[in-house]
This record gives sequence, structure tokens and C-alpha cells, in this order.
Amino acid sequence: MAAFQTTVIVACLFIMFRSFRPDKASREASRAWGRHPFTIHALAQERGPDTEDGFVWKLGNAGIEEAIARTLRREIQSLVSLHYGVKNFPVRPDDELRRIYLFSLDDWTGYPDDPDLLGTAWMLVQAAKRRMPKEPELQLAQLRTVLDLARWVQELPSAEEADIAAT
Repeated sequence: MAAFQTTVIVACLFIMFRSFRPDKASREASRAWGRHPFTIHALAQERGPDTEDGFVWKLGNAGIEEAIARTLRREIQSLVSLHYGVKNFPVRPDDELRRIYLFSLDDWTGYPDDPDLLGTAWMLVQAAKRRMPKEPELQLAQLRTVLDLARWVQELPSAEEADIAAT
């Protein structure tokens, strides 16, 4: 009896998945998400441990303020910990936002709680006491790396300067 039930379940699953034909982009995204947690774990092991001060120093050499660098690293580490279960992920300035962290600008990409580049940018802008531009999506879409995101935040006007200019 158990063999019959197993056969019926497998047949139903086969029919269900065979009738479901997502477009090519959806299939590729599903495969990327399926293997990404393993990839991010392997990348963390390959890189080995690092320190927040080392990351801040690297971004400081590129002209980024310490507060922005620290906030950026903590935010990315918390996202990697939440989404992929890797605590203290070694964030690098040249990490690609979409390829490594799977950041997205879409409202919903098919997976709940995807890492959201716009949400992360809001957190960074608030922590750095900057003013978010009116339509940041177009600017954020052009950012490629962690360093690009840090530079973008740093180039925004401070909240005080924007308030003075508005009056």
C-alpha cells in the first residue's frame, strides 16, 4: 500500500511540474537561488575571516567616510546572515551587489524577503544622515559593486545641507 501511495504522489508531482513551464529567466533565477546558499558559504570559507576595521580601511583609502563604511558592512553582513545563514561574511569593496548578494530593485522577484537594494540604500542614507534623491531607482540600477554603493551614499547631500538649500 505504501508503494502505491508513493507512486501516485510521484506521478502527481511529475504531472504538476511538467505542466508548469516558466520562462527561461525564471528557470535561471531558480537555479541561481537554489545553488547560491552553497556558493556564499564556499566563498566565505575561501576568503577566510576579516575584520570590520580592515574593510573600513579599504574604503577609507577610496575616500569613503568611516561611518558609511561601517554601516554598509554591518548592513550587508546582516542581510547575508538573514538570507543565507552565514555570520560574519567577509564583505569586500569589489563584491558585485547583484551577483554575490543577489540584490534586486524589483518590488517582488518571486522570492519573499529578497535582498532589496533600495531598502538597503534607505538604511545607509538614514545612518549617514544624507538626503535620498527623489527617484533613486535609476541611480541605484547603475551601481555595480559595494564600493559604488558607498560612493553613491557619500555623494548625496547631507540632510542639513538639503534642509538649508530648501529654505
